[in-house]
Amino acid sequence: MGKVDVLLLQAIQQQNSAMACTLVDQMPNIHYQNVYRHTALHSCVQYNVPDVAAHLLEKGANVMLMPKKMNHTNQGECAMLMALKMGPSREAMQVQLLRSLARSLLAERVASVSATTGAKSTWTVYEHEKISLLPHYAMLWATPNAFFAAIEHDNNANPLSGDDMTPLMALLRNMVAFELDVETCREKVQNVLQIAVRFPDIMWKRFSKKGQPPRHPHHSDLQQCTPLGMMVYEILPQRIARNAANEALYRSHNVNAGWRSTEFERARSVVDFLQSDAIPRLYGVMMQHMCTALGMATHPRLGSNDKCTARLLGADEMKMVFDVMLEHMSDEERRYMLC
Repeated sequence: MGKVDVLLLQAIQQQNSAMACTLVDQMPNIHYQNVYRHTALHSCVQYNVPDVAAHLLEKGANVMLMPKKMNHTNQGECAMLMALKMGPSREAMQVQLLRSLARSLLAERVASVSATTGAKSTWTVYEHEKISLLPHYAMLWATPNAFFAAIEHDNNANPLSGDDMTPLMALLRNMVAFELDVETCREKVQNVLQIAVRFPDIMWKRFSKKGQPPRHPHHSDLQQCTPLGMMVYEILPQRIARNAANEALYRSHNVNAGWRSTEFERARSVVDFLQSDAIPRLYGVMMQHMCTALGMATHPRLGSNDKCTARLLGADEMKMVFDVMLEHMSDEERRYMLC
């Protein structure tokens, strides 16, 4: 590590942005990796110094650059994934990095369209694979603002992962199957509701398995199922059965199971929250979408059809009908809608 790199790391740690930016200008290689295989951009993420990160981005810092030697210390992550994994506390940094990447992708697309010959991509195939999954990581770890920034370049809120999951499907799969903290679940559900305001289609995108061997142990078997249907009719029942089996097995082999009772209680609390709060709220949003669609289809100027008797209903009457449906729909009818 050279003298400039040592001083730069110290300036970033001390939040001395002016000194850090001056040292960045003196670096012969802004992608230099220190003994921990972190670049200066990694250090800005770690110590949350957005203005120095912005200066590095102006100099051409690669947000997707992976460590040369990946180990347990650096977790084998680029600066972008490092920022996303740090959660809501790095929202400003996440948005900054994602928007910088979006500008690069848009510029690359414009260049490829205008070029008479095939323009060479700025990113490697491996980096493009990582980039395609950024909306999944943003929904899983970060905030709605980070998710919006992750899809800014193409406005696609439903990119598919290698196992054919959308970001919402992946989030619900991981949260319902493994999460033990109710407040975390509450926060993630609220984020989903906020994203669904701008992109209602995330609730209605249906799972379509392409037939290749699953790459994830919780790959869904419900073909043409919505994310909520997958949650209600597959992942949550599996979680409930697994919780009951684990608790019964443990108690059968341990007379004094007091030290594990808290863990079992947390698991039960998560299931209670999902059943009594999360699922009704998500389902209610989907019913609102249906009500809105019917209202638009029967509007005198938007899509009125003389053969549709529902067009005689006003907005208040339609809302009353959908409220009754939400309250009294049978499980079979609900499953038909969701799956």
